[in-house]
Amino acid sequence: MSKGRKRFLPALTAAGLALCLMTGCEKKARQDWTPDRTAVQISQDGTLTETIIDTLNQSYYSPDELSSMIKSSISDYTAEHGAGTVREGSWQTENGQVMLVLTYASAKDYRDFNHIPFFNGSMLNAEMAGYEFNQSFLRVEDGKTGDTMDNKEPLSHKEYQVLVTDFSHTVQVPGKITYISSNAQLLDAYTAVPDSGAASETEAPASQEAQSEAEGSAAGIASAASAGDGLLYIIYDF
Repeated sequence: MSKGRKRFLPALTAAGLALCLMTGCEKKARQDWTPDRTAVQISQDGTLTETIIDTLNQSYYSPDELSSMIKSSISDYTAEHGAGTVREGSWQTENGQVMLVLTYASAKDYRDFNHIPFFNGSMLNAEMAGYEFNQSFLRVEDGKTGDTMDNKEPLSHKEYQVLVTDFSHTVQVPGKITYISSNAQLLDAYTAVPDSGAASETEAPASQEAQSEAEGSAAGIASAASAGDGLLYIIYDF
């Protein structure tokens, strides 16, 4: 089984990303935002586009070696899970910088390929999968954050969708954000940025990460989720 990005991109980690807010972006519509940082964008049909932007540490790999490992990892994964579940898009290297675009057929493929907590779907299904929403939340109205609250109000909206993920990416959802967990910041009405300060305080214990990677299953992911550690909750409405 493929080991995903952990196998071939040691330099492309959240620690190397500048996850800060861009001034003046709040007014941009979803379709106008082009990633300038490592990001995951989710389409309404459930497919995902991941853009990885970082510095290539050539003490690990040359560009050609890295490209070969990416192709091999994708080949291993698709041989087991089906053609088209992960596809390599554009690949650019310039002056030590790497930009890689990957597409995924589903949130499950993204989760399983990368061995990280990740869920996209209905609020009800998220709860059934074991996510407990153990965070405080911010209400979002007109693309701006408002009051802080506990999880009672967000959990009352079973009609909404939710993205649950870790701190490794900026994330863009296909509907307008209605609530975000307080360990995230709003970039615009469709996009949220992990709060780097909150990430350092709520990082999942190594034992949980190891368990999730070793199991590579929903049970392992739900174990990390139930502890409320290192997860972002982005609740949105189509």
